[in-house]
Amino acid sequence: MGLLQLDWGLKLCHGFLMALISVWMLDCESRDGSGYFSGMH
Repeated sequence: MGLLQLDWGLKLCHGFLMALISVWMLDCESRDGSGYFSGMH
């Protein structure tokens, strides 16, 4: 049970990271690097 929950948690975390990266990439492309996330660079 514990291993199954851990695996599910890792998949959820990975999916969240991929979504975050996708949003960041789209933001940079659509606004040519002057978007909301540009302050992190």
